Amino acid sequence: MKAEDRTKYAMKALGWQGGTVHDLCREIECSPSDFLYDPIEGVSVMNSTYTQGWFAYRTCSKKYLFDVLAPKYKGDVQFWLGVAAGAALDE
Repeated sequence: MKAEDRTKYAMKALGWQGGTVHDLCREIECSPSDFLYDPIEGVSVMNSTYTQGWFAYRTCSKKYLFDVLAPKYKGDVQFWLGVAAGAALDE
């Protein structure tokens, strides 16, 4: 996934209509550089935070994602990359 797509899909998952990567990263407490350029890790590992993010977006209600998981995974860039990848499947 391209860097600009990571931002677009993570914002979509949060229900945002727009914003910047800096706005997004302030909300999820990740470095913009890490969010845009860190390699995706754990795609093939069932219990990685990347796959947890993917499954959270694909299977949990938005309310649960926002109220329970989002606070727990603030600062975990791999979780949010998984969420973005999950949101990308909606298109």
